[in-house]
Amino acid sequence: MDKASRPAPVPPPAPKPILKMEFTLVYDTYAGDLSAPSGRRGDAASYVHTIQKHVKDAGTKQAELISGRWTSQTSRNFVLMFNGNPSLDKVLCLHSTFAQVLGPHYSIIPSRGYTRVVLNSVPTMRETLGTPLPSAVALCAELACNAGLKDLILLGEPYC
Repeated sequence: MDKASRPAPVPPPAPKPILKMEFTLVYDTYAGDLSAPSGRRGDAASYVHTIQKHVKDAGTKQAELISGRWTSQTSRNFVLMFNGNPSLDKVLCLHSTFAQVLGPHYSIIPSRGYTRVVLNSVPTMRETLGTPLPSAVALCAELACNAGLKDLILLGEPYC
C-alpha cells in the first residue's frame, strides 16, 4: 500500500476530566460546646473512612465521598471532596451521617462561589458607653470601605 491509500490514523479519544466537588463542614463557634470537636479531632482519612462506611451501611447512594481534610492544622472546619458534581441537596441528605462522625454543630456549604468569614472579638466604637453595638448594616458599610471587602454580604446581627 502506498501512503495515499492508507487510512488516516484515528486520534485517541480525549481524556475525560476528573470532576470533583468540595463542600465544607463549618463548625458553629457559638454552639456552646467548644471542647468536643477539638477533643474528637483526629486523622482526616479515618473520618472519611467512617463516613463512607456509614453511607454504605445505610445503603444510600446520594454522593460518593472520595476524600476529606481539615482546612488547617488548628481549624474545626472539615472539607469533604465528592466524586462528580453532586447537588447540595444530595450532600445535605448525608448531614446526619456527618453529625454522627464529627458532631452535630456543623453547617454544610459548597466550597466554591463564596467565602465565609467569622470575625470574633472585634473592637467597635460606640457613641457613648452603654449604647447598643453598631447594626449589621453599619458594620457592613464600614467594612466595605476596605477594597477587598467591597462586595461583602453580612449575614446576622453582631452580638456580645
